[in-house]
Amino acid sequence: MTGLDSAIAPTRRNHVEVNVLRTVLIACAGLFVAFAPITMLSVSLSSIARSTGADTAGLQWVISLLVIPMAALILSFGVLGDLFGRRRIFQVGLLLCAVGGTTSFASGWLDGSSSLHLLWLGQLISGIGAAAIIPSSLALISAAETDFRKRSRWIGLWAATMVLSLAVGGFVGGAVLQVASWHWIFVVIIPLALIVGLVAQWAMGESSAAHGRRADLPGQVLAIVAIVGIVDGVIEGGAGGFGSPHSWVAIVIGLLALGGFIAIELQTDSPMLDMKLFANPVFAVAAGAAAVAMFAYLGLVFLLSIFLGGAQHLDALMMAGRLVFLFVACAIGSQLAGVLIHRLGTGVVLVTGLVVLALGFVVLSGMELHSSLWDVGWRLAIAGFGMGIVLPTVTSAAVNAVPLHQAGMASAGINAIRQFGGAMGPAVFGVLLVSWANTAATENISKVADTGARRDGTALLDEYGVQRGGALAHSAAPGSPVAEAFGMAQTSALHNTALVAAAVALVVAVVSGAVFARLAVNARNVRASAR
Repeated sequence: MTGLDSAIAPTRRNHVEVNVLRTVLIACAGLFVAFAPITMLSVSLSSIARSTGADTAGLQWVISLLVIPMAALILSFGVLGDLFGRRRIFQVGLLLCAVGGTTSFASGWLDGSSSLHLLWLGQLISGIGAAAIIPSSLALISAAETDFRKRSRWIGLWAATMVLSLAVGGFVGGAVLQVASWHWIFVVIIPLALIVGLVAQWAMGESSAAHGRRADLPGQVLAIVAIVGIVDGVIEGGAGGFGSPHSWVAIVIGLLALGGFIAIELQTDSPMLDMKLFANPVFAVAAGAAAVAMFAYLGLVFLLSIFLGGAQHLDALMMAGRLVFLFVACAIGSQLAGVLIHRLGTGVVLVTGLVVLALGFVVLSGMELHSSLWDVGWRLAIAGFGMGIVLPTVTSAAVNAVPLHQAGMASAGINAIRQFGGAMGPAVFGVLLVSWANTAATENISKVADTGARRDGTALLDEYGVQRGGALAHSAAPGSPVAEAFGMAQTSALHNTALVAAAVALVVAVVSGAVFARLAVNARNVRASAR
């Protein structure tokens, strides 16, 4: 190397590092645009219910329509990024988030069901945008940083941004609601999405990998029908009973579409998700654990938003102050997971994370109607720490379980399955909450001594349901026997729902432990026979 080359090399290296840093920062800013609205909306649900008259099913759709497209479209947008350019798809996603935010903002100027329906549309558009941002932002980082070790560090930052976005989003939403109506929360996202999109044009390089890739339209259509059908059937089953035609027809259509999706993916030579990956027991276990972890994560955020706002009657900022325990603990768990995997192995860490998650739900079942900030916080911290351990561990397990040429497919598949679990979380938790709360409220109100108050409480429950009826009872007479009856009903429902979630996490932990134990025995037998 000449003296001139020696002088130029550090400059080139610094230039590359600056470009990588710019790419990472912009990708993470885009990820904030995609994920922050989840908690911005979650802490606003009580305000949205009061403004629009939405029942719990209506509020479930506010969150689900944001998350469903992430599950249904994330694989396809990954392919489209490879075909047409990751930066271009990233920018399209940001533009859609701006359009969705504008639509959601406009919904606040309408009344009643019209406002709610326009909000749903805005969230659907934003969810499509988020589905474009997630895979393209990760692919842009991977393409920009060629050093494997440095890339892992940047991807760790990318993953941490998802969790921190949820934490910050709750406080941003809460702060806005202190001074303005709920629809003003979207004013934060709209300009940010546009600015990040414009900066990306200047500061991000374009990349693609079109060789051997093509869009899988039949698989994509069936994936959308499957996810929407199953989630719709669950939500409507909770609202009108699972015997209602709407509910069971939607679920049947969703399951048939899921079967069709699997059949097509097995036959096509360019699948969105290679079904043969599930023949690998480690990948299959990782997929199940990923779905359960995100199911629990977003389901818990929805459940607590309903409880803290509807039963404890906290404002949005106070709700965010409690939820931050969940997000910070999750971020800490995520950072520790890599160290623990290196020392203890993937199987031990995954099972431990699931057990801690189950323990978190068990202690959450001990919350009371008037639990304080710290009494709620330490319980959420345990659940969040368990989630934080599980989420990165399942990705590591899935990627390391398959051949190198399938690592990208495995990572994308785990992402999609995780988001499907996230879409199901608010739907299932909402159904369980409403079912148990209605039963408990009927029983609690029947025990109110005053005949007139008992009659008024029953009328509120019949006309408005548990959440809105409880809010009206609290607004009319805070601390009255009827208001307390509604609050205690939601508390009882929270206990039961948390215990069900704990049982699900424990079942997956047992299955995961059995699979990894069997693999360890097989590995020992192979080594013994080779001696």
